[in-house]
Amino acid sequence: MRKTTEKIKGIVLKIVFLSFLFAGITSCNASDDNKTDPKTFVLVHGSWQTSFVWDDVKQQLENQGHQVIAVELQAHGTDNSPLAEATLANYVSRVKTAINAVNGKVILVGHSFGGAIITQTATEIPNKIEKLVYIAGFVPPSGKSVFELSSQDKSSSITPDVLLFSTDGTTATFKNPDVTIPKIFCQDGTQKQNDLLIKNLKPEPLAPHGTPLQYDKMVFESLEKYYIYTTEDRAISYAFQQKMVQEAGITNTFSIQSGHSPFVSQPKEVYTILNGLTTINDLAMKNELKIGDKIPNFSLQDHNGKTFNSVTDLEGVTSVIYFYPKDESGVCTKEACAFRDSYQDFTAAGIQVIGINSAGIESHKQFAEKNNLPFRLLSDPGNKVIKQFGVKNALFLTGRETFVVNDKGIVVHKFRDFFKGEAHAKEVLQFLKPVK
Repeated sequence: MRKTTEKIKGIVLKIVFLSFLFAGITSCNASDDNKTDPKTFVLVHGSWQTSFVWDDVKQQLENQGHQVIAVELQAHGTDNSPLAEATLANYVSRVKTAINAVNGKVILVGHSFGGAIITQTATEIPNKIEKLVYIAGFVPPSGKSVFELSSQDKSSSITPDVLLFSTDGTTATFKNPDVTIPKIFCQDGTQKQNDLLIKNLKPEPLAPHGTPLQYDKMVFESLEKYYIYTTEDRAISYAFQQKMVQEAGITNTFSIQSGHSPFVSQPKEVYTILNGLTTINDLAMKNELKIGDKIPNFSLQDHNGKTFNSVTDLEGVTSVIYFYPKDESGVCTKEACAFRDSYQDFTAAGIQVIGINSAGIESHKQFAEKNNLPFRLLSDPGNKVIKQFGVKNALFLTGRETFVVNDKGIVVHKFRDFFKGEAHAKEVLQFLKPVK
């Protein structure tokens, strides 16, 4: 009787442990209870905004034990610096001062124009930067200004006809802010959230936008960079965000279905991603495949027991290879079904889809049959191929990452979003659309 009781206790404890562990992968918004090593975040706001926009995200990160510094730029919000002090150099100097006051490295986050600021800042003090995170941020190449970059975004709703310029042309604000601010910056926000944006609106100094960045490209390339797309953005269009990310060589990306200010309208989504970055296992970073790299040769068994050889089966055809943590988990099922539902779009473009994780052939077979998956699932025991691709673990689990590989075996696009499996198929189709 005692042995039976002990056995039952063991089973119950195992169930409790597994329930806790996999709670993080059965919901896109899970990980709130995942304990992480305390980090320091430095948050930099964008144009026509101020540090208060980070308040909700800041509170949630602090609740997890992180230190958070929200920088107030000169002549923004409650800062009453003279307009002449609102320069790109001074913005960078203020951010550097905040970072240098921290003992150790920081995760530096920038939104919109703040993306340009954190780019310049990080390249000046790279030894202080653990991770660089853009939220719908501008990523100007060295020698280019935000004005030059933003003029290429033909889908942006920020156009001269909605702006009101000062008589000397040094600042600009919005006409009819009660209408334009919600429409352009936060269409998915509540009335209360938009009222705060409108209340804190101040004329934006324009000189920093016209100042070219100057930095060492090799230093920039060496930084660990992440980009959070805002897919419904009207200020910086999603397509233009993708263009900047591709040109900047940023391969670590997430997506939020939001307007330009997700930290206001969807702070939990932003918090979840930022907090999740503190749990990412960076051991694979040195070996990760980058855009332009040729994929390694590999041979695996698919869910029908047939051999898949990368040399012969990928030759001459564009392929989407997606790695996922676990058959039958909530997020992984959504991801697989999204690829299934878009499968005709892929095949019509001559593109094959392949899923890979460490589960066995039988597990893959059941998963494919249950969800009517029309593509091959490959079994990678021991995660050998996953490691060759440099897919990062997250939350103690195998990572979730998708690669687009051209007909010569070269990586042309990457997408990583651990929490939103269903976003992978859509994001890849968006990338492929201009190509096809």
